[in-house]
Amino acid sequence: MPKTPSPLDTFKREENRKSKELKNYIYDARSNYVVAHRETLDGLSQRGRLDWAAANGDVRIAAAITLVETARTLRTELSAASPRVSSVVVSAEQWFVNLHDAHGCDIRAIRRELSELFRSFNYLGVVEPGFYPRRKVPPSVTNGAVSWHAHLLFWGRERDPLARTLEDYNAFTRGVLFGVPAATLRSRSWNSFEALICYAQKTPSKSYSTRRMPERADPMTGEIIAEHDRQLAQQLRPGQQMHMRNVLREFCLDDLLLAGGTGKRLLRPLAEQIRRDRTEYRRLLPREYQEEPTDRLAQ
Repeated sequence: MPKTPSPLDTFKREENRKSKELKNYIYDARSNYVVAHRETLDGLSQRGRLDWAAANGDVRIAAAITLVETARTLRTELSAASPRVSSVVVSAEQWFVNLHDAHGCDIRAIRRELSELFRSFNYLGVVEPGFYPRRKVPPSVTNGAVSWHAHLLFWGRERDPLARTLEDYNAFTRGVLFGVPAATLRSRSWNSFEALICYAQKTPSKSYSTRRMPERADPMTGEIIAEHDRQLAQQLRPGQQMHMRNVLREFCLDDLLLAGGTGKRLLRPLAEQIRRDRTEYRRLLPREYQEEPTDRLAQ
């Protein structure tokens, strides 16, 4: 029987496919399009790889490999404290911005807000943009919006304290989707931990649309389900991929990562790897641009 590919192998294959598709699209585009997106293209280059540009697929692969390998070495210790892992997605309305303003979003403020909210938990997470091509953010009259959101993995405590924290957060925070909480929680097994790490590290791959679902009764339980938005996902087209890489052009991957408790141990080997690569990157720059490498994960 053929061997089932691991989540990491599947992740690498998909990231390489997206990178190849995007580069083919760029090379087929008109020259003025390429010039207009020069900063984005620099992030996709080997230079972008050494500086850990968030738009670079090779960067995401390298991060996933390091995090998965670290998680394997610590899994016995981490899982001993908790039989299951919880995954949380936080998508707040205040992080929903116009496409043309998305690259200037204050990611540090989002990280600070989440770090304060989950200060007593063990977790690993990443902040990412989601693309809504048919939605607009007033006062803009043009379609195209980005929802900055966080994917987080939790372990080491009972589920109830986390659920109560999210319930309190949802009480005063509106979500991006009508009738859907800003923060949602799902219980997972440790067997899915590597797949969840890979999913969180992926470059943007989907665009989203919404459909308003009317109030109805559940046919099985008779429970009334309130009116709400249902989110639909489609694969990003190459031009939309370029939009999302452009949104990420000013960010390095470590700008987007966050961790708390024992999650910081998971990030430590990755932080050391980033520091080594950034030192090499700085050495290749002209002397007037050579600055000491910054440890963004410590900020």
